[in-house]
Amino acid sequence: MKNKCCKNPDIITYSLKHTKKPIELTSDLEKSLKMLLWYVPGVKTSYQSENTGFSYEIISKKLYDQFCFEYLLKLINFDVNKVVCEKNPSQLSRYIKDNEPTLCINCQELILGKSSDNETKSMCLLRHVRNCLAHGRFNICGDLLIGLDYYNDECTALIKISPNKLYQALCSLDTGITRETLFKYAFENQGYKVYTYPNLPQEFVTADMLIVKCKKKYVIEIKLANGRFIRRDDIQMFVNNSRNAVENGYIPVLIIDNAKLTKDSRNFLESQDVLIRDITDVEKLLSGEDVLV
Repeated sequence: MKNKCCKNPDIITYSLKHTKKPIELTSDLEKSLKMLLWYVPGVKTSYQSENTGFSYEIISKKLYDQFCFEYLLKLINFDVNKVVCEKNPSQLSRYIKDNEPTLCINCQELILGKSSDNETKSMCLLRHVRNCLAHGRFNICGDLLIGLDYYNDECTALIKISPNKLYQALCSLDTGITRETLFKYAFENQGYKVYTYPNLPQEFVTADMLIVKCKKKYVIEIKLANGRFIRRDDIQMFVNNSRNAVENGYIPVLIIDNAKLTKDSRNFLESQDVLIRDITDVEKLLSGEDVLV
């Protein structure tokens, strides 16, 4: 390797062939293997994939792509700046099929080839990790899980991560990375103190979250619509509760990312002094901009 990959590189010639069969796996890695084989969404050959609790809408939606990917990498203690995720990464050309690659075992690394421009980074990561494990092109060396994914003879991914946190990240997906989780994380990155259930005051127990910064207080509602439009009836309860919020010094905020307000519902919200943040604002928030100032 021409460039140092970490402060203390330990470069070895590495074989993906297991010396002990079957390979001994830690309990968490064995659980990760089962979850990836059967329950990752979008796997056409797995019946269980169709009935999964994985947060498919969140991890497959382009709007949340970068932010959700960074969230997942944080769970496995991986620096997002060290990830290559693109179509046909040139860095993979050195990993010739069935050769014994040279790798550093003192640092994590992810080089992921996207199948298309529409594939999110989170789905790309899960797909390649699953393929490495399912096709047996992986091994454990020290504290690292190392895997190579191939399409025909072309290397499409290098996976070099600590397996200890992988199961934790998959469990987070299985229980559901919700919009609330991501918005909480986003607001915290903007310096807000965020309160969610069960840490909400009784009078705000129906709110998605309360956030506070620099003496500014907001009550947040994240609205999901069943159709293309959010009508007045859909937001009446939030407006009713907002009156109590205003009396307590809070500014009510309605966040929408998957639908549009009808003209009547928008006028109604504005008449009640409710701040409206739509998909454009959501994109700004997830990219690091404070959309409430």
